[in-house]
Amino acid sequence: MLLRRAHTPPDVLDVLRTSGLLGVSEFRVFELAYTHWYGVATDERAIERHFVPYMFREQVPPWVRAFTRKVLALEQAGTLDPAGFGIEREQSTTRDLVSGLFSAVFIVAAMTVLVLLAKVTAERLGLAECLFPPCF
Repeated sequence: MLLRRAHTPPDVLDVLRTSGLLGVSEFRVFELAYTHWYGVATDERAIERHFVPYMFREQVPPWVRAFTRKVLALEQAGTLDPAGFGIEREQSTTRDLVSGLFSAVFIVAAMTVLVLLAKVTAERLGLAECLFPPCF
C-alpha cells in the first residue's frame, strides 16, 4: 500500500476505495482494470509497468481511472457485485475455523505465560510491586 502524503490525488483515492470495495489489492485493481479495458488478461509484468509509476509517482493510467469510476458508480447506485468482475469470495471451511480458534487460544496462552513469568521474575528479583498498568 502506498505511503500517504497530506494531499493524495483523487485518482489514487479512487483506486484505494475500489480496492476496499472489491476486497482486493491495489495491484489486483490494476489487473481487473486492464482486463475490463482491453478485454483480455495480461501477465504481471505488463501490469507492473503501470503499477510502479502509480506506487512511486501516484500516476493512475486512464484505463484504471475508468474502471475505478465504474466501480464507484455501481457502489453509489447500490448495485456493486464483486462477482460481476470475477472476484470470488472464498468460503471458510471447518478446518479454517479450527485453525483460527487454535491460533487464538495459543496466543492467549502464550501471553498469559509471559505475563506470569514476568511477574514471578519481578518478585524473585525484588523489583517494583506494580509492573503492569494500571498502577496506582
